Amino acid sequence: MPTGAGALDRRIQIQRATEAQDPSTGGVVLTFADWITRWAHFRDPRAGERQAGGQSVATVEHVFEVRHDSDTKTITAAPLYRVVFGARVYDVVAAVPSLERNRMVYLHVKTRGEVAA
Repeated sequence: MPTGAGALDRRIQIQRATEAQDPSTGGVVLTFADWITRWAHFRDPRAGERQAGGQSVATVEHVFEVRHDSDTKTITAAPLYRVVFGARVYDVVAAVPSLERNRMVYLHVKTRGEVAA
C-alpha cells in the first residue's frame, strides 16, 4: 500500500453531517458541511455484484487512503460522513484503520450520484 508522501497525491474534502429540524415538516434532515481537508491516495475502483430484491445489482467501491490522525480516526460510515473529490461526492461506507500501527485510514466509499456545488 502506498504510504509515502508522494503517494498521497489527491486533495479531498471530508464533510460531516449535522442533524437539523425541517421547519415545514418537523422531520430531521442531515446538513453537510466541510469538516477537514486531507491529502489522499485514490485506489482504483473495485466492481462487484450483490443481490437486492431478488435481482443482481452492480456495485462500485473506491478507496481513499488518508493518514491516521486524531480527526480521521473518528470517521464512521454514512450517513454521517462523505468525501468530496473534484466534482464528485462519495458516501463513506466503511473507515478501516491500517494494521501497521495506525499509519493510515482506508475510506471505502461509493459514488453518491450528485455533483458538489
